[in-house]
Amino acid sequence: MEIPKDKVLDLLREKGKDDQVQQADQELPDKVDPEQHAGLLEKFGLSPQELLETARDMGVKLVPCQMTMDLMGLTKDDLIDGIQEPAGATTALAAAEGATTLFI
Repeated sequence: MEIPKDKVLDLLREKGKDDQVQQADQELPDKVDPEQHAGLLEKFGLSPQELLETARDMGVKLVPCQMTMDLMGLTKDDLIDGIQEPAGATTALAAAEGATTLFI
């Protein structure tokens, strides 16, 4: 999942970290990958949970893979709030036709 840098900068402003916005603007890439850029995000005091909320605000829908959940012994109760109903890969791809999809 990638989040546009301007959304991350907006999040910093919302948290009252205006002094870090310019530095973040210089150091972060245009598309921020929370996993790949975790160290930089931590440096600016941003958590994965906050970025997940930002992604949701942007309209991102997170659909867990039912087969992966089965293999890992996970149930819907194990998922965080705001996650869509689990779906098989074919169902998820059909529903996401024309959208960007990521398998994580």
